[in-house]
Amino acid sequence: MLPLFYWDRNSYGNSDTVTASVLQLCFASMGLVVSVVSRYRPSSVIACGECGKIYQYQAVLAGQEAICLRCGGVLYRNRFRMLDSVLALTLTGIILFVLTNFFPLLGLKAQGMVQELTLWKATITFWQQGFQLLSVLLLLNLIVFPLFELFTLLWVMLTIRFNLSTHLARHLYRWMQQFKPWGMLEVFMLGVLVAVVKLGDLAVLVLGPAFWSFAALIVCMAAATAILDPFVVWNSLKPDDSDE
Repeated sequence: MLPLFYWDRNSYGNSDTVTASVLQLCFASMGLVVSVVSRYRPSSVIACGECGKIYQYQAVLAGQEAICLRCGGVLYRNRFRMLDSVLALTLTGIILFVLTNFFPLLGLKAQGMVQELTLWKATITFWQQGFQLLSVLLLLNLIVFPLFELFTLLWVMLTIRFNLSTHLARHLYRWMQQFKPWGMLEVFMLGVLVAVVKLGDLAVLVLGPAFWSFAALIVCMAAATAILDPFVVWNSLKPDDSDE
């Protein structure tokens, strides 16, 4: 049996059928069987993330998932109303993000004085006290990257739902996957909880509205990530004819 290789025409530019046939003949003369596939087409192939076995993509019904026959790993899922659920969670997350950044996160009462803390105020305070690097990291990890993720998910969901041009959505979704590990909302929430426990004996701490919206924001973003299947997204964001 001849070994099987896949040549992705999208990796080598826009080639016509004649060029693909010539490549097939060249590889066949060396004892290889070549299958010309498209990276984003519904007829494309998918490799199992666990064992690497190659499969031809086939659509599955809502609520079902494709399983690798070799190792039993999940190839991709088609959850019920997945895109609608992620869109609803994203819109909710944007509202919660606005509340988190414009309302106090914590309030500190000591000797008759009240100090309120917001994310923006914390970033500015660190900058004014000479911790510019920490201030920039706080701005990026707590504000810029999460906001970019929310608006990227919103644009991707709208693109798929209303059949818009996928060129921008593909780039945004790829960048979001690269930047996502730098969004550390959960780590910051853990630090806030530790501060609440440590400072509880020194002063009276008041949890502001932003604390609860911040906790709900973390839950919404985690739920959207858990529900959304990246393979379904990439398969839905196949290039338009104008992009080829």
